[in-house]
Amino acid sequence: MVKQLWRFFYYCILLGFGLVALFLVSSTLPINRGFQSYIVLSGSMEPDVPVGSLVLVKAKPDYYLGDIVTYKDNSQMVTHRIVGLDVAGDQETYVTKGDSNEDPDLKPVNKTQVKGELIFVLPYLGYAIDFAKKPIGFIALIVIPGTVIIYDELKKIIKEFKSFFSGHPSIDKDTKIKQLENEIENLRQYLKKS
Repeated sequence: MVKQLWRFFYYCILLGFGLVALFLVSSTLPINRGFQSYIVLSGSMEPDVPVGSLVLVKAKPDYYLGDIVTYKDNSQMVTHRIVGLDVAGDQETYVTKGDSNEDPDLKPVNKTQVKGELIFVLPYLGYAIDFAKKPIGFIALIVIPGTVIIYDELKKIIKEFKSFFSGHPSIDKDTKIKQLENEIENLRQYLKKS
């Protein structure tokens, strides 16, 4: 029971580190198909989008009132809701506002600034991604767990090689029990026929 609980815990941690690594890579590299991920650094969209959330956005040809979009404002990425549309000629701009802000944003947002519409939110995962982008965080969240996993898997591979070359392949307990049960059943069938 303890071994199964440890194995479950081990795979949950492995999955967690895998997600952090995946989103770390996806937030730093351009991804095709219009998907991008960003970290929310302010509370302007709380409670729906808490500070430290990782948001996934997808580029669309058009955006509408009520859509939550991420756009580039100078060097910052901002995630706010569209509360107004303005069209002047072929130039479309949006009036945006954070859900927890009283007033709309001062500057209108050009359609070209918008990176995409909010697809889903992973609360607080952004903290881990942001930490992993720093050298100490990268070592703590990616390098060390990766090294432990590789070491553990290498131990298993070496054990299998040793058992293979010694002529006694290792078989887990459940497999051995099933093999014995099958042999017993085969003997019963043989004795019934005799």
